[in-house]
Amino acid sequence: MVPVDAAVTAQVLTTALDIVSAPDLVTAASRLGWIVDRLSAFRPLALRAPLLTSRLSAPLAAAVLRARKSHFSVARRLKYTTSTLYKRRADRSLTTPDERAARLPALLWPRLSIPLIPEPDRGARRWRLALPACLLLTGGQTTCQRAVDLLGFPAHHRGALFYTHAKINTHPACIAILDALSELAEHLNQHPSPIDYARRRAVFANQEEFITLHHWSSLRTRRQSDLAQAHIHAQRWLYEALTGNPAEIAPSQIAANDFRSRTAYSTFRMRLLPSETKLLQEAGADLLHINGIDEPLTWQPTFRFSPDQLAALPGRDPDDIDIATVHQAFLQDKYPSAKQIATACGTTSEHIRYILDEHPIDRPILTISSRGGRVHRS
Repeated sequence: MVPVDAAVTAQVLTTALDIVSAPDLVTAASRLGWIVDRLSAFRPLALRAPLLTSRLSAPLAAAVLRARKSHFSVARRLKYTTSTLYKRRADRSLTTPDERAARLPALLWPRLSIPLIPEPDRGARRWRLALPACLLLTGGQTTCQRAVDLLGFPAHHRGALFYTHAKINTHPACIAILDALSELAEHLNQHPSPIDYARRRAVFANQEEFITLHHWSSLRTRRQSDLAQAHIHAQRWLYEALTGNPAEIAPSQIAANDFRSRTAYSTFRMRLLPSETKLLQEAGADLLHINGIDEPLTWQPTFRFSPDQLAALPGRDPDDIDIATVHQAFLQDKYPSAKQIATACGTTSEHIRYILDEHPIDRPILTISSRGGRVHRS
């Protein structure tokens, strides 16, 4: 046994020297891999993350956590940021989860969420609901349940978070997605939103009316076949802009909580004229002023994924799509749908909705019916 023990000891010492002399964290973690795999098989308790981070130096703990990342759940990988060059112990010195949640919308900004979603036309809604909670988990000290609660979601929305974690864990771009989330979370720690979403949720989340039917009809620049339905969509638009929440968790009178109402609302947003968008923005700004809130109506971080990250992420960068091409395809169709325009432009419906939401276009005046947003020329 002595020669065997000596050989093992020599191998361990050689590996230790290799790890210490590694030029960077990625290399150190790679060299640690075989030791971590064997300890995981024979002494799994020795590699529990809390034990590692309490007994090892920060650089060594980071290397071991990265080497052990395949043994962690997505939640733990986000907590310890094992996928990125920001690897560290979960940091208690960061702003608290409550403070971070206060600066996050419950529905993540589409410009940053779309590249993270593998199939934007399938399950995109669940992904966008789950990604803000993933950001709260990143590098911090909170749980999945607490993250969902802090963002104001009903308990059953945990399902969207667990669904997304499962999809991330099995996707070929898993590392790229976790890397992007960790870097975005780091950016938001350094450059938080000027909007206090927690205050806005407290003020507006349970409000049942944001604009009266009379006021909405007086603002309209076109005639509609169902003014009452369009009024509900306008309420949903203002609810989302003011709270950062998705319309599906709005008060029941205006909630878009089934497939049909979500589709009709998406169609309404996509077909808003620039003048109508401006009127809604002004109405939202007025509501903020009335409630003593001195903030922009909406905001997006300046953070950009790098070209290398975008190449590795599953979704296409929405800013890579030519706006004029989308507008042209939109105007060529008598009854344009996001799917038809997406097919013409070689992209997805989510990308088209984002482009038209950010860059609405003038066109011949249309009337909108309540049946799935079908339109008629007036």
